[in-house]
Amino acid sequence: MGACRRDDVAMSTRLLGASERSFWWRDPDMQSELRLTDRQVQELDRLFAERLNERIALHQQLDRLETRFRQALERKDSSELVIEQLHAEATRLRVARNARRTMMILAMYNVLTAEQRAWILVLRRDAAENRNDTR
Repeated sequence: MGACRRDDVAMSTRLLGASERSFWWRDPDMQSELRLTDRQVQELDRLFAERLNERIALHQQLDRLETRFRQALERKDSSELVIEQLHAEATRLRVARNARRTMMILAMYNVLTAEQRAWILVLRRDAAENRNDTR
C-alpha cells in the first residue's frame, strides 16, 4: 500500500477519534527535532495506512456491538446470557483493537533509531508533566 492519503487521514480522524496531531511524524517541528528522514516518514505513513482499514473495521464492529448491547440492556426481555455474550464479544473486540494499535505503534517505533525512540520518550514525559502542571 502506498503513502497514507489525506482522505485516509480525514477518515481515520473521524472514525478513530484521532486528531491531525496524532500523526506526529508529519509535523515539521517533530520531523526536525527527531531528525526523521524522508524515508522514515514514508515508512511511518505506510505502516499507518497498512493497518488503517483493519483498525477502522474493528472500531465500526465495536460501535455496532455496543449499540446492540445498550439496546439489549434497555429491553426487559433480554436474558442474562444474551447480555453476557454481548459483553464478552465487546470485550474481545476492544482487546483486538488495542492489540492492533499496539502492534502498529511497535512497528512504527522499529522504524526509528534508538536515539529517536529515546527522544520520543523524553518528549512524551515532558508533555505529560505539562498536562499535570495545568491541572
